[in-house]
Amino acid sequence: MRTLHMLHSLDVEVGNPGSTVRNGSKWADALGQLIELCVCDKEGNHEVQGHGQVTGIWTGEFFNIPAQLIEREHEVRSRTYSGLLASMRNAYGEDFPASAQVVVLTYQRID
Repeated sequence: MRTLHMLHSLDVEVGNPGSTVRNGSKWADALGQLIELCVCDKEGNHEVQGHGQVTGIWTGEFFNIPAQLIEREHEVRSRTYSGLLASMRNAYGEDFPASAQVVVLTYQRID
């Protein structure tokens, strides 16, 4: 089982769909996989807060992410384009470009 690390709260309720954006193509092969949903901090602390099953994959440039995927983001503040861009820059550095190639995972939270 793969672990999906996040530097923010997990705001998707059990039983609901969520999405997450990842820089690069590392997660492009995750369709159908069970994943651990792990909330982390920059000090290296990790806490698995649930599990999900990947139900969809979208790949492309960050600025082309469909609105319906952004609206399902697993962090409330990232459910807008500007909030998601700020979150990506927090995770990947202030120079994260809107033209970056990303993978969007959609998943169903199962616990």
